[in-house]
This record gives sequence, C-alpha cells and structure tokens, in this order.
Amino acid sequence: VVGFATETLGSQHSSGGGQPTNSELIAQLERYTKSVVQMITLMVHSIRSNECNSSMLITQVRSMVTEVGNFLSLVDELPLDSLSDNLTVDFKVNRLALYNSISGLVMSTQTATNPLAPSNAIEEVIMTTGLVEKAVKDLLVSTKFLVEEKESLEAATLQSYIEMQGQGQVQAAPAGQGTAERQRRRSEIPKRGMSLGVRAAVRAGEEGGEVAGERRAQESAEGAEEVVEAQPGEPAMSTVAPKQDVEEPPTSAKTPTQEKPADPANGSATYTEPGLAKAALDRTTNKSGTKLNQMMVSEPASTTDNRRTADGKPWYLSYDYQPDEIVYTMENKVKGGTLPALIVRLTIHDSLDPNFTQTFLLTYRSFTNTLEFFNLLIKRFLIQPPEGLTTQDLEIFVEKKLTPIRLRVFNVMKSWLDNYVQDDDTDRQALVLLRDFAQQTMNEIMGFAAQQLIRLIDKRETSLSAGIPSTPGAGGVGNSSISGRKLLPAVKDCPQPITPKNMHRIRFFEIDPLEVARQLTIMESREYIKVMPVEFLKKAWSDKENPTAVNVKSMIGISNQVTGWVAAAILSEKDVKKRAQLIKQFILIADRCRHLNNFNTLMSILAGLNSAPIHRLKRTWDYLSQRTQQTLETLRNTMSPTRNFAVYREQLHSVNPPCVPFLGFYLTDLTFIEDGNPDNLKGGAGLINFSKRMKTAEVIREIQQYQNVPYALMPVPELQQYLRANFAGTMDDQSLYNKSLALEPKEREDEKITRILHESGFL
Repeated sequence: VVGFATETLGSQHSSGGGQPTNSELIAQLERYTKSVVQMITLMVHSIRSNECNSSMLITQVRSMVTEVGNFLSLVDELPLDSLSDNLTVDFKVNRLALYNSISGLVMSTQTATNPLAPSNAIEEVIMTTGLVEKAVKDLLVSTKFLVEEKESLEAATLQSYIEMQGQGQVQAAPAGQGTAERQRRRSEIPKRGMSLGVRAAVRAGEEGGEVAGERRAQESAEGAEEVVEAQPGEPAMSTVAPKQDVEEPPTSAKTPTQEKPADPANGSATYTEPGLAKAALDRTTNKSGTKLNQMMVSEPASTTDNRRTADGKPWYLSYDYQPDEIVYTMENKVKGGTLPALIVRLTIHDSLDPNFTQTFLLTYRSFTNTLEFFNLLIKRFLIQPPEGLTTQDLEIFVEKKLTPIRLRVFNVMKSWLDNYVQDDDTDRQALVLLRDFAQQTMNEIMGFAAQQLIRLIDKRETSLSAGIPSTPGAGGVGNSSISGRKLLPAVKDCPQPITPKNMHRIRFFEIDPLEVARQLTIMESREYIKVMPVEFLKKAWSDKENPTAVNVKSMIGISNQVTGWVAAAILSEKDVKKRAQLIKQFILIADRCRHLNNFNTLMSILAGLNSAPIHRLKRTWDYLSQRTQQTLETLRNTMSPTRNFAVYREQLHSVNPPCVPFLGFYLTDLTFIEDGNPDNLKGGAGLINFSKRMKTAEVIREIQQYQNVPYALMPVPELQQYLRANFAGTMDDQSLYNKSLALEPKEREDEKITRILHESGFL
C-alpha cells in the first residue's frame, strides 16, 4: 500500500515537475475527498449487505488510510505562519480530527476482524467511517479558506514587488528607452508574475518552503526562463562557484539560515513575507542569453576567488551537497534528501540538531543498512580540503569545518555503539569495520577518540556474545551493559507478595486480584523493556517471516493468551453464579492493573470480557452487582477507542513511570504512518522521505520513555508458572463460541420471559 496514489495525482506530478498551484491543490484535495467518500459508501454498503469478510474489510480500510494519507500530505505543507490565527486554528482542529478519526477506524477494524470481537464491533466500524467522512470534508473546507487567504497575500506581495522593481527599472533604463517601452514591460510583469513569481511562491508555500534548489518554470508564450530558488529563509548566492569533486565541499550549496534576507539593492532579492515568495531570483536567463534580471533583478558579476556563501561565509565552508539533494519544511526542518545529503546533515560542521541525529539513528534501518551507513560516515570523516586554498584559508577550513565534522562523526559512532547495536550479522560486520577504522585511520588523526571507540567496541562485542543487545531508553541514551542506567529495584523497596496459603495447589479464587495483576505486570513489563526501536520499522511485527520484531510479537502473543485465558476460564464453569464470580474476579484484576499503570494487560482482559462468547452471556452478567458493573464501565471508558483513545491518552500522559502502555495504540499509529506516507518524496529522484521517519521516531520516543523505569515488584515464580499454564489451556475461537451457546442457548422472547418468571419464583 505504501506509495499508493491515484493515477490523476501521479500524472499531475509528472507533468508539472513540481508542487501543484493553488487551484491544482484544491482540485487534488477534492478528488481525494470524493475518493474517500466513495470508499466509505462502498464499504458501508458491503457491510450492510453482508458481502464483506475480514480480508475485504482490511483491504478497504488500508486503501482508505492511504488515500487519507495522500490528502494529509498535501495539506500538511501549507505555510500557516503567514496566515490569520482564526483560520489556522480551525484548520489545525479539523486536521487533528481527521488524524484521530482515521486512527479510530483502523483500531475499530482491528477489533471487528478479531474472531472474539464483541457483537457491536461492526457497528463501531460504520460509526467511525462516518467520523472520517465528516472530518475529511471539514478539513477540505478549512483548507479552501486558507488557500483563499494565501492567494490574497501572494497577490499583494507580488504587486508590491512589481512596484518596487518598476521604480528601480526607471532608474536603470538605458538611454533612448521611452515611457511607452517601460509601460509595455511593466504590463508584461503581472502575466509573468502569475506564471513564474506566483507559481514559485505557491511552490514555496505548498511545499512548506521545502524548495530543493534550482527549479525551472516554463513560460509557454515567452520561452523557457530559468528561475533559481533559495532554501526557506535563505538569501540567494551572489556568485556560484565551480563544482567540486565528491570529496570537496560544493560552493553552490544552500541551506536554511536565520539571518535576514539580502537587500535587493545589494544584488539579490528575496520576498520577506514568510511562506510566500521565498524564492530568491539570484540568476535568471532565457534561451537567447538575454538577462531577465535586467527587468527584475540586478546582479553584479564576480570573477575573483573571494566567493561567499549566502550568509557571508567563505565558499569553502559551504555544505557538501547540491541544492536539489535536500528539501526543508517551512520550519527549516529536513523533509527529505538523498542518503549522502542526510549524512552531511547528520555531521554538519556549524550547528547541532540532536533531534535530527536521534531520529536518523532510530530509523535509518528503514532506508539503508548499517554497513552502508558506516561506509558513508567514514567517507565523511576523510573529506579533503578544496584545491587552491591559501594557507590562511586552509587553517580556517580545518578549524571551522574539518575538525567539527570529524568530531560529529565520532559522536554519531559513539552514540550508535551505546544505544543502537543489534545482534545480527550486518551489525557484527559493522563492528569489525568500525574497529579497523578506529585502529588505523582515526588513531592517526584523533588518537584519544579512537581509543574510546575501541573500548566501546570491545564492550559491545562482549555484551553481544553474552546475548545482551543495546537497551533502548528515553532520549536514546541508556544501556544495560554499558551505562548501567537500568537497575532492578532493591528487594526492600518491593511490596511483600500476597501469596495463597497452599502454594503447591493454587486455586484461582485463592489468589488476591492485586497479586495476579502484579505478576501479570512483571511478565508484560519484562517483555516491554526488551523491545527495540528497529522492531517498529516498516511494520516488522506484522510479517510472520521477519525475525526482527521478536519482542513485539512476544508481547502480542502474551496479550492474546491473556484474552483467551479470560474467555476460557469463564466458560469453564457450568454454574451461572460461579461464572459471574469469575467475571467479577477478572474485573478486579483489570482494575488493579489500571492502578499499576499496566494498560496493556488491562486492554487484554477487557478484550476477553468484551469478546462475543462472553458478551452474549446475558444471564451471567445479570448476577453482577451494580458496583462491579460500574467498575467495568469505568475501565471500558478508559480504554474506549472513541476520538482515537482520547481518555486513555490523557491518563497515560498524566501518570509517572513505571508503566506498560497499550502497545496496540502505538502499532496502530505506526501502521497509519507507514501506509499513509511514501518512503520517498514524490517528484524527487531518490529523496528519502525523512518527514515520515520523524513521525515514526516520535512514536518510538514515546514508547521508549516508559522503558527506563522498572517496576518495584517481587516476582513469584510459582504464581507466574500457574498463570502460564492457564494461558496454554485456552481454546480456539469457534470452540469458545460453541461452549458459550451450550451454556446459554439463544432464547426466544417468550422463553426468556418464562425463565425470568421461574427464577423470580412467580412460576
């Protein structure tokens, strides 16, 4: 499903060669909206007519997720900073509503396709499709209002620019050029502005300012004219240096900067309105060689080697990638780029971006492998100064660029060794490569750093031999074998276990619900702490043949076992009152899990209680007290998928670790991110979609923040063994349902009335 797009969208991107104009944007959004509505109508019809099986439902929802992802990928790039607060607030609210509703649809579909799904599960799917339809229509309306205001601002900015350039043109007009000629030229400018200037502004705005260097806009009536656009917030280069070899820093590289745009009077021009026409027209020529900037921009020529970057730095301190190799968002964050360009950003010499570094290390395995990653890092470490530098320039290059780059490379390697090594063949080969590099190349240049790496490699290889991989942690720091941050709580800090009197013959009703919840929490937490970031990439947990997500699959397995155990245990009792007692016991265990912040086991128990074989036991449920039913209702409200688990998310963010979050919530988010966003940016040759990885990393970081603090609970091996034995005794779904029917057969209404009268003593 990844990369799915409609034929219409694909043709527009291929024909336009860039981002759509405002009218094209709205047209595409309307097509996506119509497509989503049609999908919803078809899906609801197939459900109502009983023509939809689980496989078909999953396929339909997946296609809908992808279509909504395409819709959101367009609206996410609108330049909100320059627009009015009233419109942007409404837009953001509707965008969030669409995110929540589509996530709710995915979750309700997963519930409905479960063999133990509650009887109302399919109605929940239909309800969430209605929320998705409403949300996408509301967001379309909000987007239209934003685009309308955006067009007004662009028109005002363009008119201001035309007037400014027209005044400058009067002063610069050659002798003999009359007023009529100037008027003729000025009358042409609005037309060109709409085809070039505004189109460039639209691209800069709709791409979120992520213009990747030089774009060419064709003017059908006037001939082809080249327009060079700068990165967001960046003045244009006044001089373009000749291209360098791969090892040398290109002099024409541009990057976002926080400095003010250059003054048009100084030879370059930029629009100052954020998110509108940020494209600097620093060099423009037509096919015949006539300078278009004679009419729009005056640019002085330079023939000396005293070249400067856009922010005034020497050219040899520029970035080592071409403008079309990387693109940015409106907030100057990396949206995408080629792998070598991303490596340059990872080890950039003049700034630090810890969030980018961590995101890259968390997700790089989704677009490359460790060996390729380290070969590029080593190549980056070995960059050479450009030829022809003076002694003074060489000293500046070494101090300001070469040394910082090498330190960045060292820090990335060290961070990887501390936190991101996997026990697989590729990473073991990378350790060998890294050791050779540290012992030979790095040792000659940065001896102290090389020795540090070698010591870390030794420790890492020792821990891998002992079966101890890197341990994830909040912020990407923390390792069980190196940093020792994860320490088991002291026994004196743990509450005394509440054990039954006879530990040799354990009976379920003799175990305190709190102690059952504690032991289940220990078992779940042990697996949760072991989960590695790589297990959440590219939906590895859903691939049965993929051994990567072993810990996630283990947690999913435990959850399914708990759900099956709850249903099987209740149905094992033939007496209706004892069945009710079992239901009450499981409700109490679930409530204790809630107080232990173990939301994952809580959800597993609720899934068993809400499953069709248990939910239909009306006579059994009637024996529960009002208080017990209120407790259950509170727990159900906590884990309700309504508004994308709004109550659960609020409670989760309010608790302090230790905690075992509901893993299915994160897996749903990751599925939506994976299916709804392409791996590579559209229209860019080999540009990795780094925005997608940033979204993935945000989810992984939230998962990690609950992995650092262990529970202060004491394991009771006998109880855990008892629980695991019960897990193994579960039945298949059909057997559970058949047993439920045998215990409480379906009743006609008159039979039900007769039974109630008998039980009440009236008959």
